[in-house]
Formats: sequence, C-alpha cells, structure tokens
Amino acid sequence: MLLTEIPNLIKCKKIYNLKNISFNKIYTNSNYVSKSSVFIIEKKTKLKKIYIKEAIKKGAIAIISNEFIPNLLITQFVVVNINLSLLNILKTIRSNKPLNTIAITGTNGKTSVVWYISQILNYNNILVKSYGTLGYYINLKKKYSSKLTTPDFTILHQTAYSSKKNLYNYVFEASSHALSQNRIKDLKVDTAALTNISRDHLDYHKDFKTYKKAKLKLFFNHLNESGWAVLNDKIADIEIIKNKLRKKVNIITYGMPNSDVYIIKRKKYAVITIFKKKYSINTNLNSFIELENLACAIACSLSIDV
Repeated sequence: MLLTEIPNLIKCKKIYNLKNISFNKIYTNSNYVSKSSVFIIEKKTKLKKIYIKEAIKKGAIAIISNEFIPNLLITQFVVVNINLSLLNILKTIRSNKPLNTIAITGTNGKTSVVWYISQILNYNNILVKSYGTLGYYINLKKKYSSKLTTPDFTILHQTAYSSKKNLYNYVFEASSHALSQNRIKDLKVDTAALTNISRDHLDYHKDFKTYKKAKLKLFFNHLNESGWAVLNDKIADIEIIKNKLRKKVNIITYGMPNSDVYIIKRKKYAVITIFKKKYSINTNLNSFIELENLACAIACSLSIDV
C-alpha cells in the first residue's frame, strides 16, 4: 500500500512531506518496527522522542500522531482519531482473516495448550500460526521471540490476518492482563479455551472476582456467536459459566471422567475418551497437569474438525 493512499482511509488534520512510497506494516511499539513500516504514536506517550527516533532508525518511513512533531524528515500524518486511524489502516493492509482463530486463557497451561494444538494441526498437515510466551511461530518454526504473553493488537492482527488469501489457522495465548487492558480490542475468535482459574496475579487485578471477570471477557466479548467454548470441568462454578454461554455458543468440556474429552495415563500408554469413545495413544507425558493440557488442546482441535 502507498503512503499517498492513507488519506483515503483516515481523517487527517495535516500531512507533511507526503511521499509516494509503499509500506506493508504498522506498529505502535518501536521495538517491532521494521523496514518500510509506519509508526503510530499517541501524543501523551512518555519518552515519545526516544521511541520516534528508534522507529526511524529501524526503518519507519512515516509517523502517524494526533499532534505535530517538529523536525521530522519523513512523512507525517496528524490525525483526528488515532485509534480509529490505526484500525482502519490495519484492516485495509491485512483484510483476510484466518480460517480459524483459537485463543487460550487461564492461570496456567496456556503455553502448553497452544503448543500442543500447533503440533496436532501440523501433524495433520493443517497450516498453523501461533503466538504466545514462546514467541511467534509458523508451522512450528520460530519467527521471533515475544516480550509479552499477548502482544498489542497491531501485532496480533498482522500475524493473524493476511493481505492475500489466508489459509492458516491462528492460535494464541490471551492473558488476563491483555484482556483487562483491552489489548485484543475487537479481535474475534472462533474457539476460546479456559484452562483453569486460581488465585494469581492479584497484585494487578486486586481481587479474585476482577481477575476471573477479566478471563471470562474472552468468552463474552470476543468469542463469535456459534463459536466453541472449551471449558475445564474442574473449575469451580463452571456450571454457572456453561449456563451463561450455552445459549450463544457450542461447548466442549474436558478434565473429568464424564467430560467430552478425558485422558488417563496407564503404565506404557494413555487412554483418551472423546465423546464416550476410547482410544489408546502413545505419549511420554507423565504429569497429570500436562495430560490435562493435552486434553484441552485435543478439545480445541475438535472444534475445527481435525
């Protein structure tokens, strides 16, 4: 996309040094800026000059802000609404959504579940991208590391969505911090999974009720209607959560002998029950928790007909 096309997408108060050159990425974090990208920054941002200098050094060819920034030699767009400008540009340069988007939340197990899902899909020759604590991966091959469990929306959107036909499934970790801070914005998911909820991160969320509410935002704010909720039957008050979700989405459960998916370890193999049918699988997993994470991953994979 050309810089000269940007004024057709956003409302600008002023434009400086407009150049007819192309860009393909946009970032709000200078750490991620790469060659031929656009950097967008809020006027209230602390250390703004340092971030802008870093972005330009890394290859930014234009700056978008809601105030004029003096002494810039690159193109500068001064906009009315910085958030709306960001969303409009993002959804134009990356307009094709993944085949399926799967998000995992929970106090523990998110990283393992994302990795197990990616392995299951890859084993079945299904294209997959994943983002989480381990970094950004395409078909199990690492592209770069991540400083956050859940990155900001610009990174999520640009790793999930494509400028061309999108043949990938996208799996990511959704942390309570990211959900609370609305870092996911309006991103919708087809499958949302909850591994567990224990008393953690209360230094940030202040109390357990607020922490739990942040986790459940994934299901009530981001899960597509008629999507899939994958729930751990061991969670306290899980029946209340099920009843609230049942009218809007499909539900797959795991974790208990009467759940839709359940794994129990034998000496040399594991027995997995899927919708009351039993299968024997070879696995070197011995930890009960990791077997439960695997059950969650299998339940998520079932939601996309693997």
